[in-house]
Amino acid sequence: VWCQGESDGKNKTPPEEYKRDFRTLLKAMTALGIEHCFLIRIGHYNPAAAEPGAPLQDYTPILTAQDQLAAEEPFITMVSTKFAKMLERGLMQDPCHYYQQAYNEVGDDAGSRTADFVKESDRRIFQ
Repeated sequence: VWCQGESDGKNKTPPEEYKRDFRTLLKAMTALGIEHCFLIRIGHYNPAAAEPGAPLQDYTPILTAQDQLAAEEPFITMVSTKFAKMLERGLMQDPCHYYQQAYNEVGDDAGSRTADFVKESDRRIFQ
């Protein structure tokens, strides 16, 4: 299960560079025996917690790149997108971290979707 990319959003990493680097990492993980990557899409940086009145940064390019990776790569399954709404729901405790409720919601979502994937994979194997 993988959740990574907030720093890329904050640093305005170009989406194609992010996808290239992610694919490089995925290749290294699969070479070590990882069979599948369950991706949790990132949320947002909370600039107001660091500097009141600071403008919201646009993380859309990295969010979109993660969606594209999950659509394009057979070894990646998006298992949660819930972090993206946590800032607007007031569930960030500082610029980079969420309150436990947010982690619980994302964990429940990712766990449920991962279980669905595993159950479906088992069905295909045993048919």
